[in-house]
Amino acid sequence: MEWTPRGDIIYINGDIVYLIQSTELFTRALYAKLLGSGRITGRLPQRFNPETDSFSACDDGLQIAVCCGEKTAFWYQADLSQEEASRKNPKPEGCRFYKNIGCYPLTQTDGIVIRSQIFWSGDSAKKPVLWLDLIEYGTCAKKSLAYVLGSKPLLAVQTSFNTRPRLSPDGKHIAFSSNDSLFVYSTISWKQEAVLKGEQVVSFVWSGSSAIFAGGESTVRLWDVSNNEYIFLFLSSVEKANWDAGHIFAYTKKDSSGKENVFSFDSATENWFHVQKGQKSDLRASLTNGYYRVYLGKGRNDFYENAIFVRSLSLPVKTYPLFAQSQDPVANKKRVALILDAQDNAEGLAQVLSVLKEFNVSATFFVNGEFIRRYPQETKQIALSGFECASSFYCNANLLDNSFTIDADFIKRGLGRNEDEFYSATGKELSPLWHAPFYLADEKMRRAGSAAGYTYVEAYTEPSDRITLEESLLLAKPYKNASQIIDELASSLTDGMVIPVNVGALPSGNRGDYLYQKLGILISAILNKGYSIVDAGTLVLTEMEDEGEEF
Repeated sequence: MEWTPRGDIIYINGDIVYLIQSTELFTRALYAKLLGSGRITGRLPQRFNPETDSFSACDDGLQIAVCCGEKTAFWYQADLSQEEASRKNPKPEGCRFYKNIGCYPLTQTDGIVIRSQIFWSGDSAKKPVLWLDLIEYGTCAKKSLAYVLGSKPLLAVQTSFNTRPRLSPDGKHIAFSSNDSLFVYSTISWKQEAVLKGEQVVSFVWSGSSAIFAGGESTVRLWDVSNNEYIFLFLSSVEKANWDAGHIFAYTKKDSSGKENVFSFDSATENWFHVQKGQKSDLRASLTNGYYRVYLGKGRNDFYENAIFVRSLSLPVKTYPLFAQSQDPVANKKRVALILDAQDNAEGLAQVLSVLKEFNVSATFFVNGEFIRRYPQETKQIALSGFECASSFYCNANLLDNSFTIDADFIKRGLGRNEDEFYSATGKELSPLWHAPFYLADEKMRRAGSAAGYTYVEAYTEPSDRITLEESLLLAKPYKNASQIIDELASSLTDGMVIPVNVGALPSGNRGDYLYQKLGILISAILNKGYSIVDAGTLVLTEMEDEGEEF
């Protein structure tokens, strides 16, 4: 669903595009059964999947751009000839199809696309603008590209990205942050019109079409884009602070030029103001007076990096923590391992890598030979990302199937072949951990892997997002969507648990959604339960140390 600038709603159900005018929204909500769900503006040539696809429509709904699974972008336009003909020979609304006037593969970029967005240019032509956030091949650097779509995509912006871009309410400007600057570009000329420097912008929002509230690492500012001037509003974070002659002085993080910014709080106006050079007092904060001394020490609680201690200098001599809870030790956190299985396809890889980096958690990628052969670039991307990589054999077949005769030599050669293919694609070595395809292995296979120097990793495979709707109906297997799987996993967490997540969709069968699409929610659920997330190697090593074994 999308709101247009004039307040109308455009949404797609299946392949049908609906428009609800703001003036009739309340009426349609009350009488939906009688009036329907909106005016049909036309039908798309293909069905829209809300789980994987996104769209953006022009104000009147006559043009629509659709991104399909971060792989292909389509530009559709209402068939006006049909519209005109319908005045003489009226047809049912559902018979009017949008025509495809542009198809743009997203796979031709030099990286894996994490996220795609569609905007519309601010000129009368109203061309779609495709914004791509991607992880660059080879360097794993995050980069953003903006293309104005037409007969041939025109590259308008190329930058590193920090936050999502935002279009101004009038659609004539677009703002985005990169490193320590916030940029504003015209969506008509695609030239830079203003820039706000000084600190990395964490978030921002337009205030009208000519001003932006910019939230940085240290301050929040109101930026007048038209005059390229800003007003300091308040502090967002402080590196250090002290009292000085009845005033609070706050020192923020040094800016990109290395300058230390100092602010003082005016208790009369209850506002912070920037201390200009020469205005700052020479007084320094004191850690001691005639009665007490204050110092920093190590905190015993894992939630505190350090602790503030107060030591009395007069009788009775006593030392105590200012915050008692900083010294209350907590029990060692229970740990679970998160493993990502790269075996069927690389559809969700960019999203998975981005979420893992965002949450700053460890994980292990188990890669099999079939994936390496199909996706050598993506395999190299995994290796360069810094996450532990392990083996899930050289093929993607059920080794317990009666069609195979598996002996120890077969397992050893299969693991060795996967090592060679991974090294050939990435120049790096696999960690000596493995699991059989689909986690189906017997004791003979495990012993063979051990003889080859590998440790077998068992995982918690129920519930699983490998159960398709078809399997659920034919084999009476319980089908659970990603949210249900997360709820069940969160309630079943135990210390040392290994949780597998598939990278990408299944090659056959249908599901409403997959666990990788809600990886951030899964990670949040685990952390909220008080567990830490480690890679499989760390978990296995800890278990072996507890049992007195050698790794």
